[in-house]
Parts: sequence; structure tokens; C-alpha cells
Amino acid sequence: MFPLIAALVLTAAPLPAQQAEHYAIEPLVSQLAKGYIDWTQHALFAYGDGIAPAAVADPVQQRLHGLRNARDAAFRNMHKLIGQVRLNADTQLQDAGLNRDFQALARVAIGSQSEDQGHYRIAVRLLLLGDFAAAVLPQVEPIDPRSYDLSRFDGSPAGPVVADSLAPPATPDSLALATPDSLTTPATPDSLAADELVFFVPEAPYTGLLIDVRGLGLQPSVAPQVLSTEGHVIHGAATVDRSLATDYGVAGYDDDIDRAYKSERLGGEEANPFVVKATGTAGRYSGDAILDNFDAAQVLQADEVGDFLRQGRVTFLLGPAPAAFDSTYTDSVFILEGKEHEFELYREMEPSDAAE
Repeated sequence: MFPLIAALVLTAAPLPAQQAEHYAIEPLVSQLAKGYIDWTQHALFAYGDGIAPAAVADPVQQRLHGLRNARDAAFRNMHKLIGQVRLNADTQLQDAGLNRDFQALARVAIGSQSEDQGHYRIAVRLLLLGDFAAAVLPQVEPIDPRSYDLSRFDGSPAGPVVADSLAPPATPDSLALATPDSLTTPATPDSLAADELVFFVPEAPYTGLLIDVRGLGLQPSVAPQVLSTEGHVIHGAATVDRSLATDYGVAGYDDDIDRAYKSERLGGEEANPFVVKATGTAGRYSGDAILDNFDAAQVLQADEVGDFLRQGRVTFLLGPAPAAFDSTYTDSVFILEGKEHEFELYREMEPSDAAE
């Protein structure tokens, strides 16, 4: 144990919360335990405070004891906070009935210790990926979004929806996300008529999907879903290759549009993400995003070329509603680099059309 504490002393640095760069941070508080979830990094952080015993006079030993006490307090606080992690739109970890002790997966965050007049603070981190994700991601029947019949996106109900939930079994409230009444923000009128199909032909394959949920109050989770208005699963744990979902997450989160647009998840410097605005959220914790049928159909057609859904190359853009329209990142469904010939409208011809 001494080498661990010694290493902490040698690497003293500000706590993660003191970093200047902003991330999609969700503060957590429970019974005086403080911490936060960084949804951009898929990690839960918990703080611990400690002091050295008054009987210890040696300055070096004081630091060692103080840091060790802070570390132990941080692990205790992690145990109090971990239950608040949302596993999906309807379930927190504390409600899931999982018997696994995830404390063993927590580690002291590198460069997390600080000292102030004999008081010490340390942060521990639990990565919400890897072994944690493998244990909590739902075992669901895989869905290939490229197999959808796009004529279904005409306002008809989705029918049975594969429940993207964990034990205990889904309740009527959790299954209500497939009905329009469960939307926390009403969806816009359906813009895809029953007798019209839009065939989307991008000039270049899209490298990912950026969903603007700003102003909708969407709350991040480990296994979010993207749904059409009627509940068709466009993206979620069922559509992502499980090994990729475990290692990198079902989706990403960010609250900075520039960083999100050029993130590694969406393609890095060569990113060409498909940008779409969600119309509402669903679920007990408002964790799933709703797309209107027109946008949902466009996403599925773009994925037929880009194959980004199966690889989990999806990011939610969080934050308050923008004060003005972001012209730099125009909705790629309608305009891309000033060109308006991205798709064509096909429908059954009326007899009068054929006569012409």
C-alpha cells in the first residue's frame, strides 16, 4: 500500500473538476458524498476528504496518512453515488437488481489529489465502459436498422418494441416510451406522407450521427436509444455491435458543438457527421431521443452507406437551447455546403401526371 500512497504524493495535481475545459458534467450528491459523472469520458468520479492523525508529527507521514484517509473516504463515497448512474431511460443502477459490487472497478484518478493546510482530497474514478458496461448493458435481440422497410415510417405504430431494459422486468411505465403520450416534448407533425418516400443520396458517406438535443432536457445514460415518433428503434444497445458498445459506449455525449462535430467518435478531423435535431425525449428519466419520421428515415438511409449506427458512432449534443441558429452546422438533411440536391422525392404518379 505504501508504494501507492507514495506515487500519489509525487503526482500531486489539481482535481479533475478544476480543469478549465468544459465537459458534459452531471453533479451528484448523496448523504454528504459529492462527485460527478463526466458523460463525455463515460466516467463517474467521487471525492474523498481526509486529515492526518494529530499524533503524527512527521510532515511526510502526515501527507501519507492524510492522502490514505482521503482515498478511503472517496471509495466510500463512490459506493453511495454509484446507484444514481442511469443505465437507460427508465432505470438507475440502484433499481436494476444487480448484485455485482462495482467498487472493485474504481481506481484513484490520476493527478486527483490536493492539499490545503492539512486537509487532503482525492478523487476516484469508475469507468462506465469495459467490465462495467459488459455487466449492465441489456441482453437484447440485435436489430439491423438497415433492414427496416422505410414505408413503415408513415405514422403507423411500431408494434412490439424490443425492450432495452435491465432486471427487474420492464414495468408498464417503462414500456410506455413507445406511445406518443410518453414524450416529454411533443413531436412536430409528421412530414413524411404515406404516399411519399424520400431517397437520400449523400455526396459522401457520413461518418457518424450528431443528434442535437439542446433545450430538451435529455439526461444521459449508459444505454440510450434514438426512436422514431412511433417507437421504432433507430439506435440503441440493440443496434450496436456489443463489443464496440462495451469498449466505447452505445453513444457519446458532449456539450460543445465544435468538439462534438470533430470528435474521434464521429470521424476526427475528417468528420462528416449527419446532423439532426431531436423533437423530444422519452422514458422515466428523459433519456431517449425522439426523431420525427422524416428525419428517422433520412438517418436510416444515410446509415445504409455510412454504416455508423452499428459502430456506435452517435453523439448527443447537450445543453440549453441555442439563442440563435448555428449556421455553421446546418441540418445536413436539407442543405450541405449550400447545395440543395441531396435527395429526390418519389411517389406514385396520379393519372393526371401520366397524361402530361
